[in-house]
Amino acid sequence: MVDEIDTANPQARRVLALDGGGIKGVFIAAFLAELERCSKSRVIDQFDLIAGTSTGGIVALGIGLGMSPAEILSIYERHGPTIFPRRGKLRQITRAKYDPAPLKSALEEVFGARKLGHSLTRMLIPSMSLNTGEVHI
Repeated sequence: MVDEIDTANPQARRVLALDGGGIKGVFIAAFLAELERCSKSRVIDQFDLIAGTSTGGIVALGIGLGMSPAEILSIYERHGPTIFPRRGKLRQITRAKYDPAPLKSALEEVFGARKLGHSLTRMLIPSMSLNTGEVHI
């Protein structure tokens, strides 16, 4: 069906937008792994732009750097409990939801020295500074 849409409208663009949600990135990665399995095609090859916010941004970055969703899922399974520990519902609005140190450590281990510019596809990863409220894209 995607091929029919592309043929009918060559100007059409396909965007994969991935939401945030902490450890719920497991669901995103598992869904995309199943999509790859069923389509017999890499996710990165099915979209013109991959966008992600928060944990969706982590998944998007992994895909953009050539990782399979199954590989990304294994990262969440291995590092998820440390990065996204269970917490009470109350927290200060001015602070990050999770301690950034375990996340930074895991991302450095997984991505190494690779940068956003090494992506194999177009990416959009918005973020916000908790100190200034300034948005970065």
